Amino acid sequence: MGSEQQHREKAESNARFYQAIESLGFPDWSATAIFYQAVHLAELVLARRGVHTRSHQERRRAVRTMIPRVWNDYLLLDNYSRWARYGFKQIKSDRDIPRLLAALQVIRREAGVASS
Repeated sequence: MGSEQQHREKAESNARFYQAIESLGFPDWSATAIFYQAVHLAELVLARRGVHTRSHQERRRAVRTMIPRVWNDYLLLDNYSRWARYGFKQIKSDRDIPRLLAALQVIRREAGVASS
């Protein structure tokens, strides 16, 4: 269970990782790095409310019920990340990554964290 600050730092670390790999031609890893930024931003918001999750399933439930304004964006990022890690959906840098970054921006605003 991390603090708000620890989740902010982890989100920032994942943002730096995304920035380091974005031009390397691995949009599946980009989608995953974007999603893990969202994970820690959602956890940051939940931590402010005294809620800490222990699994993706718990987090999905908490985001859906406690932060409903970002649910659709979070779910989009979650789905793309799972497709990237376990599926065979081709993720395209020019088509999908801008959409994922827009969804991440919604979650960043909810968390009160500026774009990096």
